Amino acid sequence: MLVVPVGSTVRFANRDPFDHNVFSASDSNQFDLAQYGRGEIRAQTFAHPGLVRVFCNIHPRMVAFVQVMSGRLFTQPASDGSFVISDVPPGAYTLHVWHERSPEVTREVRVTAPGAVGVDVELDARGFRWVPHKNKYGEDYPTNEGLERY
Repeated sequence: MLVVPVGSTVRFANRDPFDHNVFSASDSNQFDLAQYGRGEIRAQTFAHPGLVRVFCNIHPRMVAFVQVMSGRLFTQPASDGSFVISDVPPGAYTLHVWHERSPEVTREVRVTAPGAVGVDVELDARGFRWVPHKNKYGEDYPTNEGLERY
């Protein structure tokens, strides 16, 4: 999971001893980096806001997410779940919190002074079920799906 502003370029490095083919069929940010091998890096620039679901056309369980943001008020949480959004002007905002295994949570937040707001948000991942996706051609992966190491 990576959160970036619109116009950011993300590099997808292959450090594995086998090929990858990074792609996304997400509506506003579709791309296909084609097959590339160990030690190679391919990059993609994200021109439109939204959630980009990123997959590998070779390994069906390799999944990543890039949340492309149009504004500057965003962050990515630390490993303990804590987060800080700095330099937020006073005003009313809607906080959106997302994780692939939980429904999105929104909270109305009023900022009265910089650094003055604390928000508790809990995501509920109970009931999550991994759903296979299609490959870049819109087809199911070969029958060895689930047997890959990645």
